[in-house]
Amino acid sequence: MANKNKKANLFVVGAMRAGTTSFMEALAQHPEIYVSPIKEPHYFVETLPKAIFEPQPENFLENYLKKDFPKLIHRAHVKKLSDYHKLFEKSTTEKYRTEGSISYLHAPGVAEKIKRYNPDAKIIILIRDPLDRAISHYRMNKGLMHENRSFEAVMKADIKAYQEGRLTWDRILAMSFYRGSIERFKQLFEKSTLVVPFENLVSKPHETLVEISTFLNISSCEIPLFPNLNMSKQIRFRNYLSVLHARKLIPISKWILPGIVKIWAKRFLLSDNKETITISRELRKALQSIFKKES
Repeated sequence: MANKNKKANLFVVGAMRAGTTSFMEALAQHPEIYVSPIKEPHYFVETLPKAIFEPQPENFLENYLKKDFPKLIHRAHVKKLSDYHKLFEKSTTEKYRTEGSISYLHAPGVAEKIKRYNPDAKIIILIRDPLDRAISHYRMNKGLMHENRSFEAVMKADIKAYQEGRLTWDRILAMSFYRGSIERFKQLFEKSTLVVPFENLVSKPHETLVEISTFLNISSCEIPLFPNLNMSKQIRFRNYLSVLHARKLIPISKWILPGIVKIWAKRFLLSDNKETITISRELRKALQSIFKKES
């Protein structure tokens, strides 16, 4: 069992595509905050759907902890408590030890598990306009070649599943539902929960940082928020890459290519040009009605 004082005590529970990565990078610059080298360890979620977590090579986490720790990586699925505590063992005098797994906002039972793990923890929940978040999520899936349908088709399928009571928490529509999750965290952590809209991070970063500093009772710090929050990319040469994806070569290359090669490949293959998302009046009205109830 790790030293009690090395437990995680700040959880950034952000909706996917609501700026959690940039937000965590900003927090890491504050001298009173230690950020886990694995930004998303997903420790409090037993099973991660493929929709939000591509399976990693066997023994990936074990090899990382033995050979590469504390090199910064984006995500892993940490299942052992000893491995989870290892993520914070290099913290020193920081007031907070934090991580930011995007599954925590929606996966069932997470708020209760965090409460049992550390009842004195603080929670920051990042949210975003539900329709804008859904569009950004869709664009990400399309860019990763996880989705070939139109946004309209995806949303209509999700709405049908919602109406029939079979919408799972990892679907695009469901991940734009915030109300129930916020209520659970606030019920369990009461005044130790702060909700931060993505739009505030973009439009009034200074005021938002002051609010966060006050909530955490830490010194105020001028952190550059956030020039390229969750900018979606489009893929060039999609037809060629779809062949590699179908043969399962892309996931393998993500783990075996040297870092500098992956950076070059991203710059070469990804474009800033965004596909126009068309939303019919009927669909927009249906989504607005659902979001009014759930978000």
